[in-house]
Amino acid sequence: MSNSLEHSKEWAAWAPVSEGWRPLQGRFYSEGWSIESHQFQSTREINWAESFHGNGLEICFNLSGIGRLNAGKSSLEFLPGTEGFYRVDPASMRGARVAQENHHFVTIELTSNYLKKHLEQEIDHLYPVVQKVMEDKKSTGELGMTRSLTMPHRLLASSLMNPPVQTSAQGLWYQGKVLEIIAEILYLPVQEELFCARHKRVARDRVEEMKRLLELDLENPLSLEDLGKKIGCSPFYLSRTFSQETGTTMPQYLRSLRMEKAAELLRSGKYNVTEAALAVGYNSLSHFSKVFSEVFGKCPCAFPLKPK
Repeated sequence: MSNSLEHSKEWAAWAPVSEGWRPLQGRFYSEGWSIESHQFQSTREINWAESFHGNGLEICFNLSGIGRLNAGKSSLEFLPGTEGFYRVDPASMRGARVAQENHHFVTIELTSNYLKKHLEQEIDHLYPVVQKVMEDKKSTGELGMTRSLTMPHRLLASSLMNPPVQTSAQGLWYQGKVLEIIAEILYLPVQEELFCARHKRVARDRVEEMKRLLELDLENPLSLEDLGKKIGCSPFYLSRTFSQETGTTMPQYLRSLRMEKAAELLRSGKYNVTEAALAVGYNSLSHFSKVFSEVFGKCPCAFPLKPK
């Protein structure tokens, strides 16, 4: 199928919010993969399942907005700050992007043949839904799972929309990122030891609650002491647990969170650099610009205000 025809079908699905849909790289039918960015607010509910291509798997990094998918009696919900995957089939699935919400998500769509080409020897280590896509079993929509969107994947989603390489190198860069995403998301996790399963679950729950509380107010975030009081453990234990679970410290995580929010505000076109800096708690414009450049590889004044 030609790329123009492939995109024309998706233009029809995203027509109500056409300015908020942007194909980034890849061709689903000819190359086996495609990446798209979605950033919009709609006055009515959008059925995003109408944009799906048949016989494939889609991965979604859901940064903001609520999305729901239904396949038969099964349902899957993408809350803000979650990631997940599902087998696509426009005929048997119904998707809803909630009206009056700011939706921002990135999708990676993969064909069955592309998955088989790269993962055929690894099929026993993949999630069951992925296995079924590769085996071409029952060509209907099937839902996988969602989980909390990690900070590395938040930054990865942002980099997909603004690749840090020159235009001539972007095709190769995107191909590498697709394989990286597959390796990190579609493989089954290693079995945890039973005796420490509850301890790990409690630790993860505390870290997720800590993330949620930090995201509530980036301009005036809670201190580590206040977070400990709200979550019910000592600041020292909470800090150590957070570092163990996320691989980063709380200040580093908060910095990344603020930068991602600032980038989102700049992309919206409604905030200038000073306004974006103040909105995420930076009173020093020079300090904000320095941190932003470290995270994204470019100064905020050179950051695109609106998606092209």
